[in-house]
Amino acid sequence: MQTQSFYETLGLAPNAPPEVIRAAYKTLALIYHPDRTLELTASNRASHAAVFRNVREAFDVLSNVSTKAAYDAELIRYDGDVDEEFSIFYRRTPYHATLKRKMTMKLTTPKEKEAITARARQQLEYLREQRAKRDDEEAHLGSLELKHIVHIWLSLAEENGSDPAIKGYCTIRAHEYGQKVAERERQHDEWLAKISKSRHTPVTPKTKEYRSLTSNAPEKIAAVAKGYSSCDATYTHTPSSRINLRYQERKRIEEKQTEAAAKRAQARIAENFQREAAKQAIIDQKAAEVRVEKDKQRQKVQEHARLNYERISRARAKVHAAP
Repeated sequence: MQTQSFYETLGLAPNAPPEVIRAAYKTLALIYHPDRTLELTASNRASHAAVFRNVREAFDVLSNVSTKAAYDAELIRYDGDVDEEFSIFYRRTPYHATLKRKMTMKLTTPKEKEAITARARQQLEYLREQRAKRDDEEAHLGSLELKHIVHIWLSLAEENGSDPAIKGYCTIRAHEYGQKVAERERQHDEWLAKISKSRHTPVTPKTKEYRSLTSNAPEKIAAVAKGYSSCDATYTHTPSSRINLRYQERKRIEEKQTEAAAKRAQARIAENFQREAAKQAIIDQKAAEVRVEKDKQRQKVQEHARLNYERISRARAKVHAAP
């Protein structure tokens, strides 16, 4: 007799969506669950329990994304049939034989290795997708909030020091958020340096090159000088002086612009610091409110326990006082 696949056990097609898988499991559970077969005979209850175990096993595999992908890959490898000898999902051997097989890795066949590798790759891909989704959701967080998250993960690592796996996971998450904090601070420093830097480079004055005087230059100069008035004797025409004045003026303007940019950068830093401080104050206020509410609930429970104790004591006193 050929073994049914998990899809056949639930009465579904291989391309059934998750909501259809859950609906099929609930429908079969209403029929074969042991709590629904209390009025049946012992043999019928045993048969229904066996069917429910198969249904539960099928649902456990198909409801998880990674295990479903590995199971689908195994079905494709065996052309849609179920091979109980090499499958990692159909193990009907006794417990001691399964334990011995798990302890001796030399007995693992190549097909089992391929199935385990496919399952591990599916889990790794799922973790990558979850990390990318988490990065997108936390892209708007500031450095102060990321530091708070780092502190939370480090505290969780200290609380779970007895479990190395959970402690390592918490430490890795804290390290990831620490890298994000360092990246945000580096970007902030680069932004400040870019703002503080001058937008214009200083322009050096260019010296005008004059051609050498020719042999008839003195005559030309004397002819031109006759047309000038007597005031030309007191004024000396120097083109380089005007260039120097323009250069000095431009330099003063650039210095003022640099100083104004530095002031704006300092103002932005102060504004960001105030904003982060306000956010931290809001977070601390919410935490204090939560603690106060917890204290109120604790006092309420204690008061209720005290009243209940007094009521029981009075009832006992009445019972003992009765004739």
